[in-house]
Amino acid sequence: MTYHLTIRQVGPICLFNLTWGRGRRLTAELPYLPQLETLYHQWQKAYLSFYRQELRGRVGAAGQVTSPAVDRHSRLVEAEARLLSEFHRWLRDGKLLDIRQVLGQAPQGEAPAILLSCNPLFLARLPWETWELKAGGGHCPMARVANAIREEVPPTPTSRRGKPRVLLVLGDNTGLDFKGDRQAFDALRSFVQIEDVGWEPGKDAPCPQTGDLWGDRRPPGLGHSLFCRTQ
Repeated sequence: MTYHLTIRQVGPICLFNLTWGRGRRLTAELPYLPQLETLYHQWQKAYLSFYRQELRGRVGAAGQVTSPAVDRHSRLVEAEARLLSEFHRWLRDGKLLDIRQVLGQAPQGEAPAILLSCNPLFLARLPWETWELKAGGGHCPMARVANAIREEVPPTPTSRRGKPRVLLVLGDNTGLDFKGDRQAFDALRSFVQIEDVGWEPGKDAPCPQTGDLWGDRRPPGLGHSLFCRTQ
């Protein structure tokens, strides 16, 4: 069984939303615990201090005065214990009881897959994998997923190279003289690509050949009509 757990902070409240199965859902609201940020940053500082020191090369020198040793490992262990203690206390709140029960009641021998999404990003940095959900303090595997809103991005129109296109639609020219109109457009042919579409009695309505520009559309033309589009 796959569970989707979304945790979102809204002001002083954290909203928990659990979905699974066919439309099943549980929600809960829990007061946010600001000291979690303080404890996390204290742990992060101790962690970086310990590993930077442990990985740094040491060069001995004659007459060097040795400073008192700093037990960075003990500081790291203590910072981690304080963070986990406060984090677990927060998650043991009665408001999350129903969510804990659902996540902890997986069939025997089957570990639920929990997909976790947090907003803001700081919440995702907390040690959710240590959440004791099963009887006896067992943990359930969790996988963090991106919490960015996914939007369908419209395809970028392909820019067309070459001259702008002009579609000149001349409808039923019975009794009309379009000679002057044609001459006016002929003067533009050095700048634009012109397609001249007319209609004759007894024939189907004209369809321009500039398919990549106009597609299957048939612009209507009654009498003397002009449709102009450029790219």
